[in-house]
Amino acid sequence: MNTPYPLDCAPDSPDLTFALEMIGARHDSARVRATLLPYLSHPDPIVREGAIYGIARHLDDDTRAALGRMAESDDSGEIRTTAREALEP
Repeated sequence: MNTPYPLDCAPDSPDLTFALEMIGARHDSARVRATLLPYLSHPDPIVREGAIYGIARHLDDDTRAALGRMAESDDSGEIRTTAREALEP
């Protein structure tokens, strides 16, 4: 299976969502962003939500821009709200 997602799990797995959140506990922000950024565009909203929670403490200009786009135009209202909350100081 060749996907843009570095973690090899079922794409709709609750375990994947939890794993993405846990990756955010790492201290290496560059590595966290590199791992989680692709998941912000994952087709499953629950996976996108996990990526938002994981990346929220590791924001840079690129991730802020990605979350800003999600806050404005994600298909899921819940994801739009979660993205807005992640951008709050």
